[in-house]
Amino acid sequence: PNITTTMPLVIFSGLPSSGKTTRAKALQEQLLSKISSLPPSSPGANLKVILHNDESLGIQKEEYRESKTEKSLRGLHMSAVKRDISRNNIVILDSPAYIKGFRYQLHCEAKALSTACCVIHVMAPLSTCLEWNDQRSDKWDPELLKALSMRYEEPDGNSRWDSPLIPIAYDDKDIPFDDIWNTLVFAKPPQANAATMMKPATK
Repeated sequence: PNITTTMPLVIFSGLPSSGKTTRAKALQEQLLSKISSLPPSSPGANLKVILHNDESLGIQKEEYRESKTEKSLRGLHMSAVKRDISRNNIVILDSPAYIKGFRYQLHCEAKALSTACCVIHVMAPLSTCLEWNDQRSDKWDPELLKALSMRYEEPDGNSRWDSPLIPIAYDDKDIPFDDIWNTLVFAKPPQANAATMMKPATK
């Protein structure tokens, strides 16, 4: 297969306390280990892995409570992705990504650069998230967590912006790493079109 050498993007989606961040960090470690084990001439050997999440971006849980501040959070996530997308980076975005319009924006950003992109949906029932949240030292307000679950628009693999979609159940211990790696490194990236191409600045 032909390698795509342009800017792979991994979007994690899931409720707070679903195990999403644990999976994102595990994927980052597995990707780094895989890349470091490759011969210099192998596909993917020159890739770097960058993980963005609420913690790294200085986002507080309470900022998700109001729609005005929540919208600015999506702007922070998007800015981080745009800043670090480059030919040699795998960018992992660990955010709730529970609004399909936001995932569509990310899809368009990747498509405009003709890069591979995938969505990883960490699936967990609200009852499990509430139970696991109660065991955290940095708990979410249970009422806020419930509110986010009501707003959540689950990824749909039939939608082009959620495809390819890789679901992971909350009780699955292993990440389907080979599927993710093949999607990022060997999948044919989408072709940019007039709707997604970035326009050159006019003088």
